[in-house]
Amino acid sequence: MAATTNPSVTLGKLPPEQRDAMLRLLESSTFASAPRLRSMLAHLMHAMEEGFSDDVTEQSIGQAVFGRPAGYNASEDNIVRVTIRHLRNRLDDYYSAEGAADPISLVIPKGKYIPFFVVRDLSGAPTSLPKDGDPTSDDLPEPTPPLITPLETASIKQSFRWVWLAAIVIILASFAAGYAIRSATPSPAPASGVLGKLFLPGDNIALVAVDANLQAYRQIFGRQVSLDDYIHRTYAKENLESQDPRLENARRFATGANETNVSSVIIGAAFRQALDGRRLVIKHPHDVSVRDFQNQGNVILLGGPWSDPWGQLFETRFNFRLVPEADNPSSSDVHNLQPAAGENADYRPHMDGNLTVNYVRVAIIRNLDNTGHVILLSATSAESLEAASEYLLSEESSNELLSRFHVTSVNALPPVELLLEAKGLNAAPGNHRILAVRNVP
Repeated sequence: MAATTNPSVTLGKLPPEQRDAMLRLLESSTFASAPRLRSMLAHLMHAMEEGFSDDVTEQSIGQAVFGRPAGYNASEDNIVRVTIRHLRNRLDDYYSAEGAADPISLVIPKGKYIPFFVVRDLSGAPTSLPKDGDPTSDDLPEPTPPLITPLETASIKQSFRWVWLAAIVIILASFAAGYAIRSATPSPAPASGVLGKLFLPGDNIALVAVDANLQAYRQIFGRQVSLDDYIHRTYAKENLESQDPRLENARRFATGANETNVSSVIIGAAFRQALDGRRLVIKHPHDVSVRDFQNQGNVILLGGPWSDPWGQLFETRFNFRLVPEADNPSSSDVHNLQPAAGENADYRPHMDGNLTVNYVRVAIIRNLDNTGHVILLSATSAESLEAASEYLLSEESSNELLSRFHVTSVNALPPVELLLEAKGLNAAPGNHRILAVRNVP
C-alpha cells in the first residue's frame, strides 16, 4: 500500500493518532539513550502542535535546541545537519524494531527539517526515504515532493493562544487521565540529576499536571481560583451576569473536565525515564488531596499556584511569587519580595530579539509532615516549565546546586527556591540559567 496523506491536518492542530505517534517516539527506549535526538523530537513536536512548522530552519533549530546565538554561521557549525542525519537513522531503527507495529511513521526527508506522517502498509513496513549515506546529504537540492504533502502551518497570534489550547486539551484528556506508571517496575536506572538523586528506588511520587481548563477559565473570565474554591468546584457553579449562551458554554467547558497540556505530557514522559524504579503516578489536580502531601508522599507540582492551585499550600513561604498579570489574567509575572543586589523586583516575560524570555521558580521543600519532598515548578510559560524539568534532570545542574550550598548530597540540601531564566525560539525550550537562589523558611 502506498503512503497516503492524512487530510485531517490543520493549522497548529495534530490529529490524535499523529500526536500519539510522536509521544510513542518520545517515550521509547530507542530514544531514551539519545537525549539530544529526543530534544530535537520534542522541538519538532512543539512546532507542529503550535503551527510553527514553516519557521523550522537549520538556524532556528540551532538556536532553540543547541543554544547557538542568533545569526550564527551554520555553514561552519554543522551540529543541526549532523543531528538531523542521526535522527533519521534512529527513526528507521525505531520503526524496524520497537515501533514495528505503529500504524503511522514520522519521516524527515533529506534536505528538509519539517517532518510529515506516512500511513504504513498492512505488513507494518514503513514507506520511508533512503538512509543517509552521503555526509553532505542535507546540503543537496530539495528532492522531488513525496506522495504525501508536508504539514503546512502558519503562526498563531498570541492573543488567540487559549483557543488553540482549548482545541488540543480535549484530545489529550484520555491520555492524561489514564497515564500512570504501575508499581511493578524494572531494575532502577542510574540516578539522573537532582530528580534522580532526591527520589530513591521504591519511592512513591505523584506528578501533578497543569489544569488546562483552569488556564482557559482564567483567560476567558479574568479570574483566579483559590484552592478552597478549586477543591469544592465552587467556581464551576457561579451565576454569570449574562444571557449570552456562548458565555455559559465557555464556563462549562472551562470547568467541566480534567485535561492537561502538551508540556505536562512531555515532562511526564521524561520523568518516567529518569525515575525508573520509582513508583510514579501522574495526576490531574482535581484528583489530588492533602493526603498526597503527607505520610512519606512525594509530589511534583507543575505550572504554578494559579494553573495548579495545590501550589497555594506553600506559596506564602517563597520569596519569588507568581503574580497574575493585570492585563493578561492567564499569565503571571515573578515578583521578588526582597531583591538582593543586582536583582529585579519583578520579572516579566518578554522578547529578546527573536527569542522569548520566560521565568520559572524551582522550589525543593519538605512535605506537610516532613516525611517526603515537594518540588514546585512554577512557570510563566510552557517552554520555561520544560526548561525547569530539563534543569532537574541535568547532572551539571545537580553539581552546580551542590556547590552553591556546599553539600555533597542532594538530600543534604536545605529547603531551597531557584529563579531560572529560560530563552527559547517559537515556544520551544532553550537555554536556562540561574538568576537567584534563596533558602526557604
